[in-house]
Amino acid sequence: MNRDNLLPLSIIAGAALIALGLFFGLRAGPRGGAPSTTAGAPAAAPVPQSAIPIAPSAAAPALQQAAQGASLDQVRQHVVRALAVEKEKTLVPKCWQPLLAKTPSPARAKYTFNLAFDAQGKEIARAISEHREAERADVGQCLRGLPGGLTIPPPGTGIPTVEVELEFP
Repeated sequence: MNRDNLLPLSIIAGAALIALGLFFGLRAGPRGGAPSTTAGAPAAAPVPQSAIPIAPSAAAPALQQAAQGASLDQVRQHVVRALAVEKEKTLVPKCWQPLLAKTPSPARAKYTFNLAFDAQGKEIARAISEHREAERADVGQCLRGLPGGLTIPPPGTGIPTVEVELEFP
């Protein structure tokens, strides 16, 4: 056997062994992904949410709203306002105006911001995508290069990402 063929052949053989191991391992495993209980042990019953005592709080209304959890519509309204302020203070002067001066066409652009916030209202993740009908890749790249840092009133827990469209100018 040629010595130059040993490396590719060993890679193929290793990949085949891994594939066989995965196939037979997943085939023999339990279905549904739920952990099994032992035959003699009873499964623990879930505690109903109404059985958990909640003490009344004398906190500020914003903290009470955070404890109860804000609705997705309320969070979205806060995000729209915060993003509008950031657009005027940061996004337009740092990205839109300089790049529009260099390349005036197209004169408008549209982006979708996907933002995630923690329970205290601090931005923890941001993704920006461009719309094909109003695309300016240069501005999009600039927007993605800016640090995130929006804050909103504390939404509480369980809020998924919020999607907001933003148009320029």
